[in-house]
Amino acid sequence: EKSPANMLRARFLQALWPNSYHLIIVRHPVAVAFATAAWAARHGGGKRAASAASVVECARHWLRAHDLLLADLSSLTNVRIVRLEEFVSSPEAAQRTIDAICADLGLRRVAVGELEAAAGRGAISAGVNRKYWRTCQDEAEAVHTALGALEPRFAAFGYPLASLDPAA
Repeated sequence: EKSPANMLRARFLQALWPNSYHLIIVRHPVAVAFATAAWAARHGGGKRAASAASVVECARHWLRAHDLLLADLSSLTNVRIVRLEEFVSSPEAAQRTIDAICADLGLRRVAVGELEAAAGRGAISAGVNRKYWRTCQDEAEAVHTALGALEPRFAAFGYPLASLDPAA
């Protein structure tokens, strides 16, 4: 689950269902911050929700949620973390991830095409963060500077700002 609120419930869910399996999908914090701020603006937050300060606040929230996840990992069993950017980098990468998940769960192999057909969507594709990279580059210097100040924390999770580039 890629939503921080659900990610933070993993220990609780494991207590309810001790043999549960947790698939946690993570995404670049800057992409999440811009997407969350845009969602908030569309759903009643208005201009404040789309502001530079809101984007930075959302990025800080991502960091806090992921700090808590790291602290929880030692208490979780049956957990797999998938980076969205790696999953969508190629059909082969997606298939390797799906194969590993199916093996973990003792399920038959499922082809990427089967999942896409069941979801009614087209091909899994790279570049999911491109629009957020462009937005980050186009934003006021203050936003870029504020996000840049968080770069060491992003990098500690394997997400330096440069990894948001259009090739990702």
